[in-house]
Amino acid sequence: MAIQREYDKRQAVIIIHGMGEQRPMGTLRDFLKGTHDEDQQFFSRPYKRGTTIENQNYDLRRFSTSERSASGDEPARLKTDFYELYWAHFLGTGNRRDTIKWVWENMRRRPFWNHGPQVKLTMMLLQLIVPVALILWLALTVLSGATIIRGLGDLSPEVLVLVNLPWAIVTAVLAFVLIRYGPRLLNTINEVIADPPRYFVPHPRHIRARNEIRDAGICLLHQLHDAGFYERVVVVGHSLGSVVGLDILRLTWDEYRHPDPESTEPDHLARSFGRKVLDYSTAPTTDHVLEFQKIQHALWQESRARGAKWLVTDFITLGSPLAHADWLMFDDDPALQADSFSQREYPSCPPDIGRGIFYPGEYTSGNKNALVAHHAALFSVTRWSNAYFPVQGLYGDPVGGEIAPIFGSGVRDVRVRIHSLEAHVPSERLGIAHTKYWNRYLDPYWDWENEGEDVTDARKELDLRSQTRVAHLVLQEFLDLDFQFRVAQKLVPPEISMSEPGHAADALAEVPVENIISLDTRSVFDKDTDGDKAIAEVSAPLV
Repeated sequence: MAIQREYDKRQAVIIIHGMGEQRPMGTLRDFLKGTHDEDQQFFSRPYKRGTTIENQNYDLRRFSTSERSASGDEPARLKTDFYELYWAHFLGTGNRRDTIKWVWENMRRRPFWNHGPQVKLTMMLLQLIVPVALILWLALTVLSGATIIRGLGDLSPEVLVLVNLPWAIVTAVLAFVLIRYGPRLLNTINEVIADPPRYFVPHPRHIRARNEIRDAGICLLHQLHDAGFYERVVVVGHSLGSVVGLDILRLTWDEYRHPDPESTEPDHLARSFGRKVLDYSTAPTTDHVLEFQKIQHALWQESRARGAKWLVTDFITLGSPLAHADWLMFDDDPALQADSFSQREYPSCPPDIGRGIFYPGEYTSGNKNALVAHHAALFSVTRWSNAYFPVQGLYGDPVGGEIAPIFGSGVRDVRVRIHSLEAHVPSERLGIAHTKYWNRYLDPYWDWENEGEDVTDARKELDLRSQTRVAHLVLQEFLDLDFQFRVAQKLVPPEISMSEPGHAADALAEVPVENIISLDTRSVFDKDTDGDKAIAEVSAPLV
């Protein structure tokens, strides 16, 4: 029996690994090495993931950093616990036949020239170059065979060799490729490429593994929310792990979204959020997205002050196939995609407004009409930030890409690179870049604070010229580990009765967003602005 202890307040970061036969804690250890200084000390402790012996995984550990007091330019930092959601063992080794069938079905959905720039080259390779090479080899084989049969009695050996030389060269090249790379390709199909179809496709034989993966993630989120000492939770999903992350967040959100009906804290941001979403641009600038994320975070703080238990402030995706959800998840069917969001099966960012984002909860005690966000409004209070290596020639990560065009313009998409002062380096090549999102030591100028103004200025110049930013700096910004919980200011005068929303609306003054939100700068592209005005929207129609 565990002894009850008192814990200091802390924050938690969950890392969800990507596809392939990963080893437990491998992704988390690499992540910590790539995002923290070499002299940073971590403590590895066991943690119980499940509630029964059957779903325990004793290979998993919790890594913790110590609390940091404010010193000089360094702000205070909460103690941080890092967890890995490990799920590879639920899938095991894949079925080669099913995998090839899935690749074939997705390859023929649309011609390569109709795909976006992230996957156009890959699709061209699958749709054009490989088939053409095979057809050429078959044609040369038939031609060479016919030539030999017809010319055995008429042609000299030298002529026969010359005629059949192209076929011999192509055959030798194909044989070399098959012998050299065939076994590796088969292993890749069985151990890596087989994962997406088994998670994306709800085939009856995949359902159990899909449910076990989600159950493991939901169980971990439950434990963190119910622990009582976490101030916030950050979920980081890499590759296919980002799809797992979206699933566990949307399924867990419904349990922790409700406020405490007994709370007397004001809900001014909840009432004005619908208007903010209506006014938000469908093609926002970087500054607009950052302002929207500030509003999301302020609303999360208000929700926490009102007693809501939801702790996840940030969802971070790296090299995410959700960028291709239109054909990987929604079968290239625009109607199915639209219905999935309008029917609130999947959350969008900003949330689907429909008949309202917040509605009276109809509770049995306290403030029976306390406002609660609907079951798909996860991204009313949780920020979604996404990083990807743009594909340019033979460089980039075709697995990732922009997520905002599919899941909503509130997603913050950031194009990244590895090197501070160079646009393309060998580590960014196709097939390599996908696993390089968090390794700061690939950048010789990773210790940017000690490099001087020349390096900083050169980096900013390349940022603007290439429209990319350095990956490890972006990730640090996304994580926001220097987070401090601050309650938003109360804008509703206490004498105003919230049961009379019309009078409350007349009494509310316009207050600049910067007066509501006290946050650290989250981007070098941020700029000082007078900001929009936070105006109360009192209507809260039922959903």
